Amino acid sequence: MINIYFLTRRYCSLPALVLALLAGATSPGAFAADEIQVYNGDLRAAGESGVEIHLNYATKGERVALWAGQIPTHHALNLTPEFSWHLTDNMDWGIYVPTTRDADANWFGNGIKGRIKYISTRGSEDDKTFWGVNLEVARNRITVSESKWSTELRGILGVETPVWAVTGNVMLGNDWSGPGRSNTPDLGVNGSVLRKIDSQWSVGLEHHAALGKINDLQPWSKSEQTSFLVGNYEGKGWGLHVGIGRNWTDIGDKTVVKAIVGIDF
Repeated sequence: MINIYFLTRRYCSLPALVLALLAGATSPGAFAADEIQVYNGDLRAAGESGVEIHLNYATKGERVALWAGQIPTHHALNLTPEFSWHLTDNMDWGIYVPTTRDADANWFGNGIKGRIKYISTRGSEDDKTFWGVNLEVARNRITVSESKWSTELRGILGVETPVWAVTGNVMLGNDWSGPGRSNTPDLGVNGSVLRKIDSQWSVGLEHHAALGKINDLQPWSKSEQTSFLVGNYEGKGWGLHVGIGRNWTDIGDKTVVKAIVGIDF
């Protein structure tokens, strides 16, 4: 395995890190409609809790339902509260309640999802490497999936210095019911490169990619490949993440805007 911490300390080469973590963006990363997010090494202290409100909106999306009962994504607003509780300094768990407002202003509940996340870090708070794993189990409605039950296992790896934060995620997703039921997972990769402006602000790039089943990976031109310009603010007791994205292929939504508002309890 490449020692990302060594590369950063030795070369401080952003292009090298982008290639190391995001070149896999030609590998897939199907992201769910309820959240478009790169998981990093952040965790609250043990015993703390909070909520993150995920919002995303396809300014140019799919206009026709892909199956009976699905909400077309064009001009649909996805709003998902994610409540989290932190068990230890290295582990937390959460519950998502995804909803969608369609292009005709009708609201729909999309089921419920639970997750548990583990993060291990080395180094200081501002100069560290981290790795982790996140497991999600979802009970879906037909509005967002033909599969009533699905899971996602996500690996997390990154490095953070006083100036840069670089993170990569690898996801394995399975549908366990419906016409897409399969023991062969979909493979996903996403990543981010952030430049810290000060202790509260950072800006950068994200890429989310999806190539399908691990035994039938698709080329760039036949997979969803979306890049985002993003900005982050960390205030006292709350935070904000915003982004605007463009899909470079004809698979999936073409342009998307997103935001995440985090509030500590």
